[in-house]
Amino acid sequence: ILVRKDKQKRLRGLDFACGVGRHAILFEEFQIDAFGVDVSKIAIDKAKKNASFFNFERLEESFSVLETNELPFENNFFDFSVAESCLDSMTFENAKTFFKELIRVSSDYVYLSLIASDDKNPVGETILKTEHERDTIQCFFNENKIKELIDDISCRLVYFKKISETSEMDKSSESRFYCVFKK
Repeated sequence: ILVRKDKQKRLRGLDFACGVGRHAILFEEFQIDAFGVDVSKIAIDKAKKNASFFNFERLEESFSVLETNELPFENNFFDFSVAESCLDSMTFENAKTFFKELIRVSSDYVYLSLIASDDKNPVGETILKTEHERDTIQCFFNENKIKELIDDISCRLVYFKKISETSEMDKSSESRFYCVFKK
């Protein structure tokens, strides 16, 4: 369980690749000091507007555009970090770099979800051709690829689950791995 030892201070969480700030806003609703980073200035501007809409003025200043492969925070700055559906939308080498950075800036836990490979999408990277993701990278994972992701990084896997879902509307299916790592 994640509880601050010093009860006078609030927990701090990072919403990595935060997009429009949904997770960071949720953190704030639970009285967790949230920070968000994303490579898209447009997404960060929208996240700031969303924070303002929900009256989280402090949060507006806690969103920033990520311009390098290094997170702009000190070691162990956060109690935990969340990387929801993002490390699988980049090259595997970048995912490994960012995972290492997430472990560096988090004192306790890192949560991530990764798209799983299947018969249609083998392990590895592909360039997507679908309308809304045209020409973007999709990296598919299996258990061995996740082991490779965390290889030589000081952490341990404390939660691991694969969930598969099928859409009744278009009969498409997707599987994701949900992982929590403890430093």
